Amino acid sequence: MAPMSSLPVLPEEMLVEVVARVAASSCSPMADLHRFRGACTLVRDRVCSAPAVVRRSLNLFRALYQSEDAGTRERLIANTYAAGNLEAIFIKGMRVFFGHHGGALQAPLDDLDQEACGGNKPTTYMLAMVLWQANSGSEADLRAKQLLAEVADDDPVLVVCSDSWVSGPRGHAFETLWRFVWPTNSPLPASMPGPVPRDDDHQCASHLGWCGALAGHDRSFRWSYFCSDECRIRSLCDDTFRWLGAVP
Repeated sequence: MAPMSSLPVLPEEMLVEVVARVAASSCSPMADLHRFRGACTLVRDRVCSAPAVVRRSLNLFRALYQSEDAGTRERLIANTYAAGNLEAIFIKGMRVFFGHHGGALQAPLDDLDQEACGGNKPTTYMLAMVLWQANSGSEADLRAKQLLAEVADDDPVLVVCSDSWVSGPRGHAFETLWRFVWPTNSPLPASMPGPVPRDDDHQCASHLGWCGALAGHDRSFRWSYFCSDECRIRSLCDDTFRWLGAVP
């Protein structure tokens, strides 16, 4: 980070960029932003002249994790959501989904769509799971597979696919859900119904039993090779909703 004494001489656009990058990458974003505001009146005024840029860039997960006050956390979520912060959009979108399904799997997905388009992999993963679980038609199923392929970073040269690169985004999504969508002492979502039975007659192409078998571990998540993107998304979707405890 640039020395505080040199910040006032930077062009305004560069100063805003510096503060936004600190907000995105700092291990203690709120403390560092407070230091910026206290550097001098000129810096404070310049930073305050473009708050949306800083709020949009803020590493919200770290800021929320380091805040012990529930009211402060909710204000942070609301303020950063209004600025287009992707983590805040994910939290709000998941609250809408799990709060409004009301016995069905159809729910507004606008926020999740917006964030998936922004390239946020945890959101892209959860959107793929929600679309597949809803079983609302071949177009939605195809999109779910495509979204999961983006998260998995599939190699088009390989015939088989795996979920080895999925564990990071999935773990981040789960932790965000448990900490900030269903915070401590808040009611968990009602049990979500299972998907409508699929009319297709999917057959696994693996005749030796290797598809979906344990191939390795990444932290607490196992990963496997699959014979097709269909087998992979079926397995991950079942595991995801079991992990979240959102199905009976």
